[in-house]
Amino acid sequence: MKTKVFTELIILGLLAMVVMAGCSGSKGSTGATGPAGPTGAAGPAGPTGPTGPAGPTGPLSSAPVIMGLDPTMSSFNTIITINGSNFTTTPTVYCDGSPAMLVNYSATQITVTGCGNPSPSQPYQVAISVLVNKQMSNGVNEWIVPSGYIMQFPAASLQGPNGIVLGNGKLYVADSAGVFAVDNATGWTTQILQAGCPTCVLSNPEGITMDNSGNLIVTDSANNTLVGVNPTTSETWYILGPGNGLLSNPIGVTYSSGYLYVANSGASNVTQINDSTLSAVNLTLNVGLPSAPYGIAADASGNLYVACRDNNTVSKIVVSGSNGTVTNSWVTGIPQPYGIGISGTSMLVTSGNNPTLYTASLSGGAASKMCADFSPWETNSNSSIIPDGAGGIFVGDPSDGLVYHVNSACKTSTYAEGFADPYDIAYFNGDFYVPNEWFCDDVYGDALLDVRSDGAVRVLARVPGCSSSIAVNPSGGFTVGGWNGSIINVALTGITTTVIGSGTISVSVGGVAYDNSGNLYLNDNWTGNILKWNGSSLTPFATDYKGGSSSLFKMIVYNGVLYITNAWGNSTIDSVNISTGGTANVYLPTSVGLNIPESIGVDGFGNLIVEDYMDDGLFRVDAQKHVTVLVPRSVTTMSYPNGIAIPPSQLIYTIEEGSTTSRMWVIAP
Repeated sequence: MKTKVFTELIILGLLAMVVMAGCSGSKGSTGATGPAGPTGAAGPAGPTGPTGPAGPTGPLSSAPVIMGLDPTMSSFNTIITINGSNFTTTPTVYCDGSPAMLVNYSATQITVTGCGNPSPSQPYQVAISVLVNKQMSNGVNEWIVPSGYIMQFPAASLQGPNGIVLGNGKLYVADSAGVFAVDNATGWTTQILQAGCPTCVLSNPEGITMDNSGNLIVTDSANNTLVGVNPTTSETWYILGPGNGLLSNPIGVTYSSGYLYVANSGASNVTQINDSTLSAVNLTLNVGLPSAPYGIAADASGNLYVACRDNNTVSKIVVSGSNGTVTNSWVTGIPQPYGIGISGTSMLVTSGNNPTLYTASLSGGAASKMCADFSPWETNSNSSIIPDGAGGIFVGDPSDGLVYHVNSACKTSTYAEGFADPYDIAYFNGDFYVPNEWFCDDVYGDALLDVRSDGAVRVLARVPGCSSSIAVNPSGGFTVGGWNGSIINVALTGITTTVIGSGTISVSVGGVAYDNSGNLYLNDNWTGNILKWNGSSLTPFATDYKGGSSSLFKMIVYNGVLYITNAWGNSTIDSVNISTGGTANVYLPTSVGLNIPESIGVDGFGNLIVEDYMDDGLFRVDAQKHVTVLVPRSVTTMSYPNGIAIPPSQLIYTIEEGSTTSRMWVIAP
């Protein structure tokens, strides 16, 4: 076999040599190219290469982000505004997994409607999320409420400020409604902690101080407790909890050199608490304190000064360990001393029976009046007053829900306040504006409060003359009517301008309203006359005097018609055409069931919203005059509603008229 193969190879080699020898001879003609051979079969596929590395992940900022909802409570047909970022293409909004109706959108804001069940039986939450470029944002909860369901608006409204303390650029207030912070730079008042509710830690906050760590320390006279509050997180804890056996109707509290001192008005003694260990004892005193110690303050040396109301004196206590050497009648001449503060080498004391500030030397002796009697200041039960560091003080007035600033020249101004006899409400650019008619004074004036959508409150301006009504004016500010017959404009900066002085209107202004041309309409409350102000002159426009009586209140212009509430005399809604004026006609008669309709508004669907002052009811009136009850009469949670504001969300906001416990409410349409 091997020999045969070898022989074949030799023959092939010889043939090759012959061919080569022929080619190396003289040149002959080139032979034709032979046909191409058949294509060979394809070889098998090679192995698959390894998977390449993943491409870079897109930036996190490309995903849609929800930053907040407005409002956070809505009904089924309410327009909900979603604020955020990266809404770069047409978004899809889901409410609990179901698409909502898109109204408008931009890269930072989306408006939708149709979230939730159109007929809920009780409030419930839905999760709203946004889908953009196949990326879903995290859901944000929104309350959906039944039509006509009312909820209290969480406005940070002071009711009865008792103790105050200054720190961290804020004034902290122990108020009967809770613990509040007032920002010194902006004036905004926010609520840190609620009081008085069934689950609240605090029942009746009285005194307040700040320890060395910046925590607030609050006395609760109703529960005989001492509570710590973190002003940033609102976290609370008991320093001396229920049943501690030491506190008895605690009022004033102060901090000095690592110790807290509490004035027990019910036991006429002082409790000392180590701020680090929280160990507590009642000071052992050489002689007893006079009865009813209320305010307490400490000087730079750690000496205590206690305002003893029932004995008209201030006592001094020199502390050594847990012992105290008392000198009663250290300061005299103050009728019913209540609140006390230290300013340098002097003490400042409030009186429990007159609106007067007293001052005395820390060395003791007779007190003198710091300033003359204040008006309209009515304070009579303040557990603490705080120097402002510039010769003035801050002092709260529990009787009218105000915190005052009194400067070194004894000029008094309102620093913070809550609702005090509010008479109307307006909405503008995200905030609500409430005129308070508490003072009804041409010198001090009433407060126009600015209420943010998160519930924070500040004093925007002082408006002289018994505020009765408010309307947004064409300049982007406010026009306020007064019971004294005046018209005042208020800019967003708080600057006031008198448009019509008191006395020009024969009786009083019950309502104000603007038409689309910028003309102002105002009613002369008891005469039934409606006047028109075109910016330079005041002229008669219409009369609305029916049945021998009239009491005109709020007004609104819609679609060329002026609607007026004719409340106490006729219990009707009347109307007059803007283009003609003349005699007003009855638009909605008493027979539909109105009883003292005072306030009126119009929603985004063209319905009139009417408030019944006496029966606490709320009604919707459509263009065909069909009346729907939104809030039934005699709803006990709302009392004397007065004023309607309807922002783009279509929720209905109202304010209660009355004392310092007045509240704002929000009603689903």
